[in-house]
Amino acid sequence: MKKVIISIIALFLLQTTHAQLIKAKIDIAVQHPPKWNVAGMKRIAVMPFEDNSQSRQYDLGSYLTDQVKNIVGRMGEFTVISASQVEDLRLSGESLANHVDVLLTGKVLNVQSKDDSKTSTYKNKQGQQVTSITYTREVKLEIKYTLERARDRSEIGSENKSVTISDSNEKSGDLKSVRDLLRQMAGESSSGSGRTFSFSSGSRGTTNILSDISQCLGPYTLIEQRTLMGDRSQGKELNNQMKAASDVVKGKNYRAALKMYSDIYDQYSSFSALYNSSVMHEALGDVPAAIETMEKAAKETGNPDALSEVARLKRIIQNRETIATVRATEGPIEKAIRYASREALKSMPDGARVSFFNNSVRERDLTSQVIEGMTSAFKQFGGITIVDNENTQRIERELQLQYSGAVSDDNVVTVGNQVGVNTMITVDITGVGGNRRLKLTVLDVETRKPLLQSDGSSNWEL
Repeated sequence: MKKVIISIIALFLLQTTHAQLIKAKIDIAVQHPPKWNVAGMKRIAVMPFEDNSQSRQYDLGSYLTDQVKNIVGRMGEFTVISASQVEDLRLSGESLANHVDVLLTGKVLNVQSKDDSKTSTYKNKQGQQVTSITYTREVKLEIKYTLERARDRSEIGSENKSVTISDSNEKSGDLKSVRDLLRQMAGESSSGSGRTFSFSSGSRGTTNILSDISQCLGPYTLIEQRTLMGDRSQGKELNNQMKAASDVVKGKNYRAALKMYSDIYDQYSSFSALYNSSVMHEALGDVPAAIETMEKAAKETGNPDALSEVARLKRIIQNRETIATVRATEGPIEKAIRYASREALKSMPDGARVSFFNNSVRERDLTSQVIEGMTSAFKQFGGITIVDNENTQRIERELQLQYSGAVSDDNVVTVGNQVGVNTMITVDITGVGGNRRLKLTVLDVETRKPLLQSDGSSNWEL
């Protein structure tokens, strides 16, 4: 009997200890290289999708083609060459490889649709027997898309995708049409009340059959979750300090949490604190520092978790090197956006709430492109909130009409107060032609002082 009681107590303590280990979970954006080897490929022609006999009646091929063009265009990684230009080059006998690097082709493999109904009987609140009929329409779509080198039509990569979607309604006449369901699978959102949609997929659960194209063609970011560790091995005080640091992490104040974990390690030599310090470095975007910290943990403890984390972090560095190779041919605008994003992120305060201000008079479209690129880069890092720019853009227009030119930093700070942010980033483009430069200022809304200003180096050239 005593052995049973001791076993139960031991199991309880083990479960309690395990519960203490899981203190906080944070999301970290991790960059991955393209699934296909597109290094040096910058000019892409999206060719028309081939319809089959079933899909032709729904004009599906042309719709898929347009959707893919939109996806590739939004990526900003390629110059998109029209299919008509490709045909003109072929007819003229000119070498296609002089104008195009890769061809993205696609075909519809299969379209199936099936209507069904289900009758059910139940009692209503009055106790009356009620019969209900639910009508269902199910549509399945299978496609294939392939990337080929223009010079010899050799294949770089190919994907087969399949998605099934169904629509249910109490009225058969209100079921969504096969055409509309097919378009929904290719990215068009649904609307209307009383609709219940369900999906199944061969594309890792996604509802969009084209969702993987951008990951095949360009670098992409996935949100990965890191679980922090607690430590009660040396008593209540250590446990309380680890819990306090965990609470700071939950508030996304990663720099402060890093300092707390470092101090805890210095005091207690806690593996958990050192492990969490590495996670904080990664959350702040400093993967080399995360590796150095985890290697220290592995060396001092031999803990297998530390060794596996070192291997994972090194893969992130390798992925970054691969991405750099893919982007080696990027243009000056893309380089400036990448440099500006990196420098601006370094200046961000903890818990930054950021809004961009387009302060350009002559180059507003290009400045908007820069802002879009920086916004995308910012969203890859934790602890930063991008505030919707709709109100900012409205105030921009009002101020620029009022002042007929660039707006002062003081007025920009006032805008920041109006839209509820603590950091404003003003973006402008100066010069013309080959002398264009990106002018950027990061402003602290509370102190009204600049945290970063672009300088005269070549990194800001457009």
